[in-house]
Amino acid sequence: MAAHARNAATTLADAGLHFIVLKLASASRSAPCPEPSIIGNASVEAAVRQAGLASATVRPTMHLDNLLKPSAR
Repeated sequence: MAAHARNAATTLADAGLHFIVLKLASASRSAPCPEPSIIGNASVEAAVRQAGLASATVRPTMHLDNLLKPSAR
């Protein structure tokens, strides 16, 4: 995952992109955190920073969760 993130971020920066919005699937936690999704998210964010891209990160951990509840139907 880290290699893919580095390749994507470098390619975007080389193409002239200056800003990216990251949509990550889980909340952030302070390091060290052994959870694989948190480690993966951190590697994506690091790759974007290292490529010199400015970014905004969205972490909608409850996105569309209400669609599963009977009261929301």
